[in-house]
Amino acid sequence: RHAVQKTEIRLYNVKSGSWYYFPGTGYRDAAVCYDGINYFLAAVRTESQNASLVIFKVTENKTHTRVIKTEQFSETVFPAGDVPFSITCGGGSSFAYLYKTRLDFSIRVYDVAGGTTAVYSVPAERISLRDLSLAANGKIKKTYLFSWAVPGTMPRLGELVTDGTNGTFLLQTEDV
Repeated sequence: RHAVQKTEIRLYNVKSGSWYYFPGTGYRDAAVCYDGINYFLAAVRTESQNASLVIFKVTENKTHTRVIKTEQFSETVFPAGDVPFSITCGGGSSFAYLYKTRLDFSIRVYDVAGGTTAVYSVPAERISLRDLSLAANGKIKKTYLFSWAVPGTMPRLGELVTDGTNGTFLLQTEDV
């Protein structure tokens, strides 16, 4: 037995009820996006204190009932100790995720087609983020929701609204 738990990814096709067992271990926080032509899967690969965001292209059979293969499309390696987590589809071929470096949190959006990452730094100190999700997916404007807290508060609702280049944070100010 291994002292470290080996994590793995499984994809479930809701149309056919079939499972695809993703090859390899050490992956966590996976999400799937569809850009109208291709499916992409993003996952965090962790080895010791090192993490990376790995993007895979997912190929289905002709009847779209079963995954037949996955191919690595790109990989973004992060500095040792930095933690990407809570990946969600960012609309089309983009993935959004929370990112922690030391005690600083940010929301990052990786565009698969362009290979670029937009970074939205949280406008508060000692803030902790959790549970990112895409709430509204417009052609340009996107809205992400998340949970946030600072010492002495309960978790609160946060919102990030982006227009492709700029982002505006809205943070709930009272405990519910």
